[in-house]
Amino acid sequence: MKITGVKAVAAVGVAASLAALPMTALAKTPPERGTLVSAEPVGSVEAKDMPDYLGKSGMASPLATRAVDGFRITYRTVDAHREPATATALVAVPREPRRLLSAVTWLHGTQVYRGEQPSVRPDGADRRISYLFASAGHLAVAPDYLGLGKGSGYHPYMHHASLVTASADAVRAARAMMARRGVVVDRRLLVTGFSQGGSGAMALGHALQEGREPGLGVRAIAAVSGPYDLSWAVAEAVAGRVNNAVPYLGFAVTSWQRLYHLYDDPAKVFRKPELAPLFDGHTPSQELFPRLPQKVEDFFTPEFRERLANPEPALRALFAKESTSCQWRPRVPVKLFASTSDADVAFRHSETCAEQSGAPVTDLGEVAHNTTARLAAVQTVADFARFSR
Repeated sequence: MKITGVKAVAAVGVAASLAALPMTALAKTPPERGTLVSAEPVGSVEAKDMPDYLGKSGMASPLATRAVDGFRITYRTVDAHREPATATALVAVPREPRRLLSAVTWLHGTQVYRGEQPSVRPDGADRRISYLFASAGHLAVAPDYLGLGKGSGYHPYMHHASLVTASADAVRAARAMMARRGVVVDRRLLVTGFSQGGSGAMALGHALQEGREPGLGVRAIAAVSGPYDLSWAVAEAVAGRVNNAVPYLGFAVTSWQRLYHLYDDPAKVFRKPELAPLFDGHTPSQELFPRLPQKVEDFFTPEFRERLANPEPALRALFAKESTSCQWRPRVPVKLFASTSDADVAFRHSETCAEQSGAPVTDLGEVAHNTTARLAAVQTVADFARFSR
């Protein structure tokens, strides 16, 4: 499901200036979307250590030449019901940045535990990917998403509207953080993401192109192994033709229950109702996954499996709504990455996205789902180099 160190050292430059600011100095009144609440250092990598740091994950790049300082920012946003919320994100800053920086937004794949997020887990692949982009000279912003990391509430899984607002607000807060150092961050974003974040990258790019996030635009998009057709993804998972189908569906159904109230009695949905509360973001995946059955038919009741396989109009409309991230024509460069051997998110998803958006697909070869994130990141940092500022 999740692409799963670095020795934390005292960050210099950016760290010194930001750490000196009290939280009250970082907050604005009124608490508007994208308001920066706080910023704290979470670890640095020196330039001389970057090849080894990235190489351990197979992400070495000749473009990664700068030292990087990482920060966890807390910022104000809105939840899936448009109510005020706080969220966190990792911001990776190249050491001694230019006075005008391009920004890369990295949207991570499915994660069920708060502690696995980019701003929290120091040895995670999402932290390394963010540092890759920063070491190449970009400001990298990796949202933890709503209800994950150190943010408030629960995560609205596979809900593109709230992923878009939380991601845009993370960039706004990161730009505010850099403005305090006299660094201007280009409003036109370089957007990339993997799996859940792959479809999220397309949804965010669409919102930016249409001007639905004021003050921000888009320059290029790279989407990796996204489940762009949610209706088909659910059908395939219910049929047992998807790796990790049980945790994917468990996370989705419990999230949609909070959003849409799918059921009144969990015993009519889950064969073991006591498993449902574990998809709360507070249960580590290494504790959750061993408790889950391997087969969907051992997880859901027959009645609920039938409901997912043949959804009623309201549920069908929900799936259809979250299957539209590629149904637009980009006016900026877009590249799709996927693997024909991916057993979690089938290559067909990217082919469908290509047909809908007109974007080309790059086949990364016969590799597993999580490997596509790392391979695509190295290619994307090279593609995005022409947009660096």
